[in-house]
Amino acid sequence: MAISFVLAANIDAVEFAENTVEYSEEVHNFLIKNKQMFEGNVEIDILIGLDPYSDTCISQEEIPIVKEAAQIIQHTLESLSDKNGIIKELLDFAQSIIEFCDEAIQKKKCLIAIGD
Repeated sequence: MAISFVLAANIDAVEFAENTVEYSEEVHNFLIKNKQMFEGNVEIDILIGLDPYSDTCISQEEIPIVKEAAQIIQHTLESLSDKNGIIKELLDFAQSIIEFCDEAIQKKKCLIAIGD
């Protein structure tokens, strides 16, 4: 199941959100199955632990952790020579989440993860 990220003041305001970042089932599963690639970086757990069947409000205090997790993904995967397929999708997702986190911080909004 995919997860969509939106910016909103809270979960109740999700219907008014304009932009989304998609966290595909393939990306989520890759991170779960390859968690050892990011060993020692507990920040990744915030993305791996998201429930694809429910909604989660990521507070202003937690957004820097999500951003750091995305930066860790970028740093770890950019060194790989093959950047096609799922690796490219992960790198694109990480960049989108970094930008979304910056926007959330600037607008003082929460990052809402919406499960299917």
